[in-house]
Amino acid sequence: MKKIGIYVHIPFCVRKCAYCDFVSFEGMLDKQGPYIGALNKEIESVDEKYGIDFSEYEVSTIYFGGGTPTSVKPEYICDLLKKIKNKFNVNNDIEITLEANPGTVDYESLKAYKEAGFNRISLGMQSADNAELRFLGRIHTYEEFKDCYETVREVGFDNVNVDIMTALPYQNSDTLQKTLDSLLDLSVMPEHVSAYSLIVEEGTEFYKKFGEMNEDGRYTGPEGYALPIGNQERALYYQARNFLLNNGYIQYEISNFSKPGYESIHNSSYWTRQEYIGLGLNASSYIDGIRYKNASDIDTYIKDEKTIEEEIKLDEKAAIEEYMFLGLRRLVGVNAEEFERTFRRRIRNAYGDVIDDLISCGLMVEDNGNYRLTDRGIDYGNYCFSRFIFD
Repeated sequence: MKKIGIYVHIPFCVRKCAYCDFVSFEGMLDKQGPYIGALNKEIESVDEKYGIDFSEYEVSTIYFGGGTPTSVKPEYICDLLKKIKNKFNVNNDIEITLEANPGTVDYESLKAYKEAGFNRISLGMQSADNAELRFLGRIHTYEEFKDCYETVREVGFDNVNVDIMTALPYQNSDTLQKTLDSLLDLSVMPEHVSAYSLIVEEGTEFYKKFGEMNEDGRYTGPEGYALPIGNQERALYYQARNFLLNNGYIQYEISNFSKPGYESIHNSSYWTRQEYIGLGLNASSYIDGIRYKNASDIDTYIKDEKTIEEEIKLDEKAAIEEYMFLGLRRLVGVNAEEFERTFRRRIRNAYGDVIDDLISCGLMVEDNGNYRLTDRGIDYGNYCFSRFIFD
């Protein structure tokens, strides 16, 4: 059977973080019930929506993200997962992830999630420095994160991701090290760590503060908080990377680290262009070479959950470009034989000059048939990715 992943978008949260550009909303208690009802309808009518018999597919991974899925009633989430299991071919041993934030779960709700079938939790810590957490707009302290983490372990979750962030306003090596060292203070270090550099996205609260670069090349808000850039930002990235590598993690993607055998199956499916269904507001799907996007207005989605706002069929050119810049995010890179099997052309016939140029600049290497970025190539990742866009 063909493999397919499922993503479920829950757009509600207690408070929207200052850096968040996802489609999500604070509160909206009056919308939560109708939205969950629309999600249930979308699951039921998904074959009709895409004109595909999904009984011919086997689900390989399920991921509930947001927003904060755990900010709504636990029974909403558990019932949605049950409906997905009833609708699709779902094996009992697949990875089923739930995003959660401290302050939105307790022992009883976590137990309910586990009994429903969730076997992986992704917790947003971001920082162990409470001043940084307040500035980010998080609803929790580090102490509350730690209590939440230990409760997750007590309930019995043995596959846990923790998010941390680098390049925060006025973050330095000492404050970052405090966050990194806090991982050692947990009863069991997390199986997976996502270490993201802060990006100031348009439309966020941070963009209002840091959206314009001043004359000395720095982003500085009205309170005088400056964002690390250039070599300073890269130094913080490598500090986090080296700490994780020295503590038993492997790096398998630019921002993702895991203990051996605990790579995120769901995220990896995106980077390898596996098919997936996106359920919910503004969710994207990739099915049979076509990319779809659901309605981005919550009232539109609640009124008609089958609304497709965007539909793009990828031609070969677009598919090859996407294959390269997604594949090069992985530390293993892209495989020449796999490229040829997928597109029936050799990678060097498509990109020989680009590959040779990047190798000569020290940005890429060829390693046993894999073309991957070097550390320097990762530093100049956006430039490298842009070289694989056809003229």
